[in-house]
Amino acid sequence: MNPNASAPRVIIRHCDAYYSERIRAILLEGMRELGIVPRGRTLVKPNLVSAGDMFPHAHTRPEFGEGLLLALQDIGAALRPRGYLVFETRRPGRRAWEEWAAETGPVRREVAGRGLVERRLEVTAVDLPFVSFRNTYTFRADGTVITSDSTLRFRERDEVESSLAAQGYRVLDVRDAPDRPGREFVFISERTT
Repeated sequence: MNPNASAPRVIIRHCDAYYSERIRAILLEGMRELGIVPRGRTLVKPNLVSAGDMFPHAHTRPEFGEGLLLALQDIGAALRPRGYLVFETRRPGRRAWEEWAAETGPVRREVAGRGLVERRLEVTAVDLPFVSFRNTYTFRADGTVITSDSTLRFRERDEVESSLAAQGYRVLDVRDAPDRPGREFVFISERTT
């Protein structure tokens, strides 16, 4: 550990809707507050949320990636030409929501310091490209119930490629996620402008 390193900081901001322009403003504010100025060849991999046993459908929304790209452009064209952007997104053709709807039983896990936590998942709407679902978490130790409603936007490969091109990126490759074959696209792109 570097004894001269500054203490880690976390910034939490409220964002009431997934609009890339709103996310752009929040990220710009946070990067400026933290003094983040990317330079040189910068690899941006916005894989900020990952799925697990308790949150199997967690992921980074496309609007966040778009907002991040816009914020990076604003803060000084952080990704110079030939800089790389790598990210993953779900494959709509996989129709993952059909598997989620079939998961009717609760998932129970022992959580350190909280006791037994039960999660139930319910798909509440499918209006492609949007899929909405509800996770209900019950903390068995005290009976606390937390409900989380989410809506995902599933984007086809050509739509993601068009978004990248509009922001000045060239797609170098689209691969399978090695740990989730057939479930996600992994985009490897290069900044051209």
